[in-house]
Amino acid sequence: GGATEPAYIAYYVEITDGAEAGAWANITASDDDTLTLDRDLSAAGGTAKFAIRKHVTIGDLFGYANEAGLDPGDQAASADEVSLFSNGLSQVFFYDDTAGFEGWIDAAFNERQNTPIEPQQAVYVQRKVAGNVSFTRAGHVKTGPTKLDINAGYNALANPRAVGSDDNDAPVFTLGTSGLFNAADTVNSVDPGDSPAVADEIIVNEYDANTDIVSFFVYFYDDTVDFEGWINAAFEVKDDVVLDNGKGFLLNRKANLTGTPFVWTVPAEVIAD
Repeated sequence: GGATEPAYIAYYVEITDGAEAGAWANITASDDDTLTLDRDLSAAGGTAKFAIRKHVTIGDLFGYANEAGLDPGDQAASADEVSLFSNGLSQVFFYDDTAGFEGWIDAAFNERQNTPIEPQQAVYVQRKVAGNVSFTRAGHVKTGPTKLDINAGYNALANPRAVGSDDNDAPVFTLGTSGLFNAADTVNSVDPGDSPAVADEIIVNEYDANTDIVSFFVYFYDDTVDFEGWINAAFEVKDDVVLDNGKGFLLNRKANLTGTPFVWTVPAEVIAD
């Protein structure tokens, strides 16, 4: 094993009502009547309702004993890798199964069982051996909106929604309904344009089980006079492209455009009666 596992921020506050519903901040300290947060949530107002939630960790998601079944090893080069992305940087983890130590560690061999996975973070798994692995993460469905930070450059984003289709198997969360382009609040929106070169890009991967090949597809929001909507690089209308539940995607916030951080408000989950 490596060094002692560092302290982590285990909990966060999320606003649950009003215009700021879905905004959240990590709890860095607390006492009997005060919470210290890592970002300003004062825009929610002094009477806003909030919830305290526990971060999901690497151990929670993949199992503290690697119940997910990823290929273990004694170094990152010989084990399946799990990566988390934050502010354009990635952290790599793997499951160490050497004698005398069993657990999740990073590339520097530090224990990382309790590394938090923040709400906006997609998880990238590099599977290095033949054969697919599948596992299920169960939990409560979050019914309100979620506000996720988008930074300049590439963002690996999680989809926080749990339901992919309605009762008629119709997709309920697509590029067109995602709120990624927000005409009412262009500051908190992807930058549109008439080509991928002059617009922020959404990059979605698709796995073909027949060929065992993963392909990547690029989409952007076209705001030209004669057209308003999501299209692909071939200029085909793609408003109905599904952002699958339980699956992340990339957002390239172009530095050559505004390149400024913004907040994506993920619409509230649709829950059938």
